[in-house]
Amino acid sequence: MTAYSAEAAPVITPGPAEPLSLSTDRGALAEALVTTGLVPIDRSWSGWGGVLLEGRGDHLIVTGANGDTTIQVRVPDADTMHGRVLLNRVELTKLLTALVKGHRKKDLAGMRVTIDATDPDRPVLELAGYAVPLTAVPMDGFPPVPRELATVAQLDRDLFASQATRVLRAVRNDAALPMLSGLHLEVLDGAINLAGTDRFRLATTRVPAITVLTDTTRGGAVVQGDLLAKFLKRLTADRIKVGWHASTAASESGHRQPPIVSFSCGDTTLITTSTSPEYIDYQHVLPTESRGNTVIDREWMLRETQRAAAVLTAKKEIPGRVAVLLDPLAVRITPVLGDRGDQVSAPGRVAIVTGISEPTEFLFNPEYVVDALQSFGEEMVTLHPTGNTERPLVLTDTPPELLDPTAFRHLLMPLRDPAA
Repeated sequence: MTAYSAEAAPVITPGPAEPLSLSTDRGALAEALVTTGLVPIDRSWSGWGGVLLEGRGDHLIVTGANGDTTIQVRVPDADTMHGRVLLNRVELTKLLTALVKGHRKKDLAGMRVTIDATDPDRPVLELAGYAVPLTAVPMDGFPPVPRELATVAQLDRDLFASQATRVLRAVRNDAALPMLSGLHLEVLDGAINLAGTDRFRLATTRVPAITVLTDTTRGGAVVQGDLLAKFLKRLTADRIKVGWHASTAASESGHRQPPIVSFSCGDTTLITTSTSPEYIDYQHVLPTESRGNTVIDREWMLRETQRAAAVLTAKKEIPGRVAVLLDPLAVRITPVLGDRGDQVSAPGRVAIVTGISEPTEFLFNPEYVVDALQSFGEEMVTLHPTGNTERPLVLTDTPPELLDPTAFRHLLMPLRDPAA
């Protein structure tokens, strides 16, 4: 792997527009525009909505950037001259669809599109017999783009995507707390540890990887959750390379600078700055001991939680609470109603119970229980109560995995009973 350097992250300033002409596959260009369009747009940036097209002779580089996040897609099999132009991405995307209206899908395969920007201020799109002027965006509004980062990990794309998706179920967007809006990624010896939390739940797992440990990877990085989830769905190659850059210099406040992380897969690369220089010490929060465990049919528990949530909606108890009762023989999921709740009953399900000698009832937000159960894929799921009904309930695939730091674990914090 590439040797790591802690020097300042090098950037490329695109410079002024240069004459460009290109011919490439319409579908490949459209896909590249959709992928680069995942970059969040800050309307305070003068180049918002712009996509950079750079000709490299036999291929095209399509770039979207906002100063914190960059996505680049290499479009192969493109006939281009060396040059660059910044275009309105939304307009170009819509024209690539509008100009082939009425064409059959099989006719679109291999269809070529030409962009003539030999006059960078007056570019023209040519497609399916049409010629249409394009809107050029001033190049001085486009931010510098980081160069390729040193690789610190390589891993299987399918495995990483599936595990990241599981962990991200414990994350929700919170503009006030960006730390809790992302996936925490930490490079370990032979693995990458993933974690996500929104303070009320926590999920974590470990993905095997070929890694290079450095001093600057300690503490990890937080990658914006919704961005990463969408980006992973656009990838097709077998392997992902994780790049890393972190300055060894402290900020003016004396705190660690947020690292820059990249994910490269095939012809597509995401480069983004960590949303936070720090992360909570979740390892001290995650329980390793329980008061027994209950192995239950996951699909049954999911259906019953969804059914209880539907009752809460019908009774206008939103988001409401569900009671999860673990007793020495069974599990029961019941909607908690504020009015005449003592008249509510629900069916139970026989479970494999170990170490639970008396009924224990937890109160949860039903949405969180559904998210937790949907992050598992096996037929059975294990519930681990870790104390009284105000202590976390941890879910794992099998009973021993509570103690396994490499296993996927999803923690739920119970709601307090207002009547207690």
